[in-house]
Amino acid sequence: MAKFRQKEMNTIQQTYLAGRALVEAGSFDDAIACFDKVLQRLPPRRRDRTYRIEVNMKDLATQGILWLPTVFRDALLAKAYCLNELGRGKDACTVLERAAELDPENPRVFAELGFAHGSQENMEQARQAYNHALELEPANPAHFDALAQLALINEEFSDARAFSLRALELLPDAPVSLQHLAYAEYRLGDIEKAVTLLKRTAELAPDDPDTLCRLAGMLREAGHPREAIARLNAFLTKNPRDPEILGLMNDLLQQDGLATELIPHARRLLEYNPHDPTALDLLSWGYYQQGQLEEALETMKFLVQLEPMQPYHHFKLGMLHQSIGHLQAAMASFLRAVTLDTQGSVEAQAVEAINTLDQVQIEQLLARAKNDPRFRYHLQHHSEMTLHQAGYLLSPLGYMMLQAFDFNDTPENGNDYGAQTVH
Repeated sequence: MAKFRQKEMNTIQQTYLAGRALVEAGSFDDAIACFDKVLQRLPPRRRDRTYRIEVNMKDLATQGILWLPTVFRDALLAKAYCLNELGRGKDACTVLERAAELDPENPRVFAELGFAHGSQENMEQARQAYNHALELEPANPAHFDALAQLALINEEFSDARAFSLRALELLPDAPVSLQHLAYAEYRLGDIEKAVTLLKRTAELAPDDPDTLCRLAGMLREAGHPREAIARLNAFLTKNPRDPEILGLMNDLLQQDGLATELIPHARRLLEYNPHDPTALDLLSWGYYQQGQLEEALETMKFLVQLEPMQPYHHFKLGMLHQSIGHLQAAMASFLRAVTLDTQGSVEAQAVEAINTLDQVQIEQLLARAKNDPRFRYHLQHHSEMTLHQAGYLLSPLGYMMLQAFDFNDTPENGNDYGAQTVH
């Protein structure tokens, strides 16, 4: 055994425990500093000596290996954990490789090394480390779970299924293994089996939002959106402000045909915050789906007042005005959306709506001009005023298109019409 005095060992152990406390507090840099103090006492590599952290003292003696206390391995593992948490996976790999030299029969060291390599996307090295951990500890389902996850990342779904099934043989109904198997089955084309597996996972972990999100997403894809909504609502009853579940619920409820569920959900959100933009947007969409166009319009108007610089709100307001027949207000909203949209998020849709609305209005104007000589005269000679008084608003391009039409069939006494007001 490498020689350490008892007092020195006590100091090393206390320093390690101080580092562990810092890890629990999330102070990873300070924890690393503690572990480095421990590792300063670790003997350096030497060609004429071999150091190991093992418990079989008889073998150590016969092989001429010097034994090291386990605190050094623990400090290496803890330091690697901190490095991973800080996003320094490459440094973590270096630390764990040293741990593997000192404790080559410890499966935990190789499992951690596999995780560190995986975080660096060194998939082959990760696979080798996990396989070695499995060789050292073949009855540990965690190693099969790690290999299953790696296979999923590499899109080796048949392998992921095989690893997951092996893990479940060792530990039936393990939620992680069931999740891996569910995703493998889903990617292999059996969504109903995937849903069944995730339902079982949800029974085992009813308060896990990640499991619920996966299950709700697959239920929606499998054609069971209302079951997904029911499960999300049950969770929100206990956790009404969970952001991840609320986000999924909001997304799911915007599908067609779910207005009966959407409106109560949006109103419930507004009870917490009457100025919640997402809730107001959902409520307006729910009213629209139910045919309550005036309610949808008033809700969207309020949302535009709250966020006047959001182009998508103006676009939706324009669509609602157009649905009701407010063509002038619709065009104003579409034009405002284009003006505000500096990121191009809604410009193409708004421009298409503007072009369509121009065409509809011009057709209506020409039809009226054909049958109403007085209106035709005013449209030719006082276009802007006539359009405004008649409740029309064209885009600049639409106005140019209107002026390009030939109004040569204006009555000879057209000037008599000039003094009359258009209604």
